[in-house]
Amino acid sequence: MKKLYIGIDVGGTNIKSGLVYSDGKTKDITVTKLVEDWKYYKGLTELPKMIYREIKRLINNNKLADKQISGIGIAVASPITSDGIISETTTFSKSIQRFNLHKEINKLYPAKYCFAVDTQAAAYGEFKSGAGKGYNNILAVFCGTGIGGGVIIDGKLLLGSKGIAGPIGHTIVMTKNGLKCICGSYGCLETISSAGAIVKKAIENISKGKLKILSKLCNYDIQNITPHLVYIAAKKKDKDAINIFAETGYYLGIAILNAITIISPEIVILGGGLAEAGDFIIKPIQDIIKKMAFPKENRKIKIVKAKLGLYSGVIGAAKLV
Repeated sequence: MKKLYIGIDVGGTNIKSGLVYSDGKTKDITVTKLVEDWKYYKGLTELPKMIYREIKRLINNNKLADKQISGIGIAVASPITSDGIISETTTFSKSIQRFNLHKEINKLYPAKYCFAVDTQAAAYGEFKSGAGKGYNNILAVFCGTGIGGGVIIDGKLLLGSKGIAGPIGHTIVMTKNGLKCICGSYGCLETISSAGAIVKKAIENISKGKLKILSKLCNYDIQNITPHLVYIAAKKKDKDAINIFAETGYYLGIAILNAITIISPEIVILGGGLAEAGDFIIKPIQDIIKKMAFPKENRKIKIVKAKLGLYSGVIGAAKLV
């Protein structure tokens, strides 16, 4: 008999939730946009309530009894241990705090829970049901507003001693003149290869009289610029847009190359919104690996796009229970 789980993935701007069966099939997955800046006036105290509302929505909408739910997996965009302790966060609060999410959500809805960082859960989802199915050693990198990752070693999610392994976006790729990152360090990958970094580079180019195609696409208003519009400009053969993705891919490639050297995965999965740029961003990464990976056997490692899209974290969180 198939078991039924709930998967919930909480980010800084939306919350995704759904039912996930033990055979990998899903049902009633929804994405709810959060009120802008909710975290700054409610923060961590609101987080358990939001999760509880999603649990009850799924149960009520699908006319389920509590006993039919075998467990609940929760992924959050913050360092969190598998037993539900958020060690530090600026995603859900103005100030860094230690918070026992497991204890608080269990008060509202007692159940079997498992917790993970959102990109860890997404990596596990791709491993179980997506682009990583059939592989036992995987590096997954998710590029969007931020950059995170997850690692599968010998068929198991790598958690590390603190339970938060995988934040590749905070590896240092620029040791000189690096920009300050939200984490407090300088030169992090996230400062140069995230969605925000692409928009920033595009604005800088436009101010220099470049990116003519993008200027038209955004109706000559830089507030309308998104990575997707930069991608459209690249598809229209705008050399400056292509160069932005080339630079983004280069630094992603350096970070991924270093990770490959350490963990020697069979495959690298690239997910998140920036992966939609396809070869504009994947080819520069692949070029770095083919040229510089050691030992040479690692140069054969392929970069592939994630398959589960927005729902990898929901599926992965549920599969971790």
